[in-house]
Amino acid sequence: MPGAATPTEAFAALDAGADAIKLFPAEILPPPAVKAWRAVDARSIGLYPVGGITPQRMRLLARRGERLRPRLGAFHARLSLAELAANADSFVGAFAALPR
Repeated sequence: MPGAATPTEAFAALDAGADAIKLFPAEILPPPAVKAWRAVDARSIGLYPVGGITPQRMRLLARRGERLRPRLGAFHARLSLAELAANADSFVGAFAALPR
């Protein structure tokens, strides 16, 4: 799945055969920008945010219309197993709380 930070990059990926786009980095793509992408893009195209995803931002991203696939995010070697487990629990809880 190719990544894109601009509509031009997204359209080039779609023209090359992509059926979904990673929005990267998602943390710099504001809700109005994604809404504008949706206005000119087929609704069946998956837009998946990558980069800067936190449990706290999941609800905002879901409201923008992106499809979310939960992941633990970047693995940091300095995290203890307990910290990694707590992070995973936060992501799973936030994802489970999203409206379906």
